[in-house]
Amino acid sequence: MTPPTSVDKTVNVNFRMVEGERRDFKAWCAHNGLLLTEGFLAGVALLRGTRAQLGPEPVETLLEIIESASAFLIDKERDLRVERRGAKDWAICEGASVINRVGAREYEPMPSSRDEDFIARTRFPLAEALRVARARAGAAE
Repeated sequence: MTPPTSVDKTVNVNFRMVEGERRDFKAWCAHNGLLLTEGFLAGVALLRGTRAQLGPEPVETLLEIIESASAFLIDKERDLRVERRGAKDWAICEGASVINRVGAREYEPMPSSRDEDFIARTRFPLAEALRVARARAGAAE
């Protein structure tokens, strides 16, 4: 999306949605420091990019595919992966090690030997794990 120029004509766009979704969208935009128009345009750009890469499947199908994944390969040569470690926890794996919150590699013990401190240091929500792993691989945001 390109920003409007002085020759672009500004128009109003109206569409219907349920009140709860409107409030959720406004709250999400405010939380992320976006104007409503910016949030809408960001959503359109994201959808276009996703569909360009993955095809025209409905968003629900794409989300189901992502949620059902158990691992994401980030850099094959470095064996850098993001792997599921529970319902909402993900580990950033590099070879036989995992990456902790300060970016250091750690040996990952057997599940029965992992204490709460280890889990807290080495587990991430998916979006954060992908962001950290891509940065570690030198991939742009």
